[in-house]
Order: sequence, then structure tokens, then C-alpha cells
Amino acid sequence: PQTYYYDGFGTGTDEVWIVGSQVLSGHGEQLSPRLAPSGHDYVRGFGIDSNDVWFAGKGVLGHWDGTVITERSCGLPVTFRDVWVYSSTLAWAVGERGPYLGEIVLKKEGDTWREVPLPPGTRSVRRIRPRSGPNDLFIVGDYTVLHYDGLTLSPAVSPGASEPPSGPWRDIGFFGANQFFLFGASGDIPLALDVCDPSGCLILGANLPYSCDIGEAVERVPGEFWLACSNGIVIVWSVGNGFNSEHVTPIRDALLTIAKSSENRLWAGGLAGLFALTPAPNRTLTSTVVPGVPGGVREIRAFA
Repeated sequence: PQTYYYDGFGTGTDEVWIVGSQVLSGHGEQLSPRLAPSGHDYVRGFGIDSNDVWFAGKGVLGHWDGTVITERSCGLPVTFRDVWVYSSTLAWAVGERGPYLGEIVLKKEGDTWREVPLPPGTRSVRRIRPRSGPNDLFIVGDYTVLHYDGLTLSPAVSPGASEPPSGPWRDIGFFGANQFFLFGASGDIPLALDVCDPSGCLILGANLPYSCDIGEAVERVPGEFWLACSNGIVIVWSVGNGFNSEHVTPIRDALLTIAKSSENRLWAGGLAGLFALTPAPNRTLTSTVVPGVPGGVREIRAFA
């Protein structure tokens, strides 16, 4: 059977993990398989050290303790989409119970996972993003942006805002004291892209003349974001200046991911392979194909 990989990450100990239909880990080019007991595909992973790594999969959460992967089922037909770990006693996981059965958010405290109550209208939660620490994190989903303040999960934008978030959303970035940057797939506007604070949002997507599903975004320098788009274009947007430029990669096909290893070197990947991106004057950029990397790059994690 064909092998698929959906996520890659580091544990902070110079160790790399790759997860999908199998789990690999190791240092440099020496990656070894870590067998999961059920054979489930894992779509996301996160670890704080090489002996404490969690994986999100269909129906289960997997845990690596340095020796073996064990799996924990919540007793429901849940498809977990993301997991985030702060410490050995604090972690979060999000997912979907099943078609039309609603969303689920779990929080691990100590050795116990407990379900967290969700506000009405929560839809398709898919990403967990901490901002400043364990008591300041966001959960993003289709038309859903939730904030955890250490006590409860509540809408990140006031329900009474004159301009609520549009969507649907795939991810979130942060800048300034309390502003955040939402991006996602095409909806009723050419591009789902909002800049928000708790009082409301500025909808930016309608300013682009073409349709573009944003796979991922990265902040190159404070206030300047690079967006990877489904049409093979990288877009540069900055606070105060708006959309500065667009760049067509050498092989124009869907870009799914983008990451930064330094402010002068970024990477974009997708159906056509991997591209090295270099900033140029006036918030523009150049790109080159990285040889030897096959197409279908879904996720890049770089250590900045």
C-alpha cells in the first residue's frame, strides 16, 4: 500500500518526527519507524521532548513514551484533527465526533482527558494555536474562532461585532497586542482573509481579483505575512500596507504549506514539490525549485 505523510515536527531536542500512515522519527537522515498498535493514520503530532509525543488520528490519540506508541480512545467515533502539548500534564486535542454529530475539544490535565464545553454554533474545529501561553490559546474552524483565557472557551470576536469573521478558516496568526490574522479557503468571496481584534474584523479577501484557497501563512518579519495559495502563487501582505505583491512559482500548481527558517529564507511546498523563497526589494520575492523533492508536499516545519 502507498504511504502518506501529513505532518512533520521537531521535539526541541534535535529530533524530527514525520506522521501519516506510518510514524518515523530520528536525527538527520536516520529516521526509524515507530509502530502504532492499530494502524490508524495520524494527521497531526506535537511533542515537548523525545519521550512525550502525542498524535491525532481517527478515533484515537496516540502517545509515544520513549519506548512504544499506545493509543487512547475516547469511546466515540471521533476524527481528531490537531493536538497541542504544553507539558507532560497539560495538552489539548480537537476533532469531529462524526457526520452531523458536532465538534469535540478535549483538554488533558494530569493523566485525564476531559471534554471542554463549546459555545453554540462551533463548526469544524481544526487547529489549536497558542499565543502567549497555556492560558491564551485559540481554536480555529469553519466560521469558528474561539479563545481560551484559562477558564472558558468563548468566541474570540464579540458576537455583537458589526463585522464578524467571515471564513471558512484553516489557520490563524498573531500580531500586535491583541490582533489576529485569519485565512482559509474560498467562500462567498475570492479569498478568505480577515484581520481581527476582539471588537470586530476587517475583511480583506475581496481585494484580490482572483480566487485563491490559502493553504498556510507565515510571518516573515513582524507585521509582514507570506501566504501560500492554491494557484501556485505566494502573496505578500503587511500591516498598514495591505497586499504588496504576488509571485508565481516556477511550476504553477497548488501550494499547500509555507515556513520560515530565517527572515531571509522561506520555503513553500505543494503538489509540484518544494520551492526556496528569497525576499527581494519592495516586499517582493524570488523562488527556485529545490531539486530531488517529489510533489505532494503537505507540511513544512522550519526552525527559525
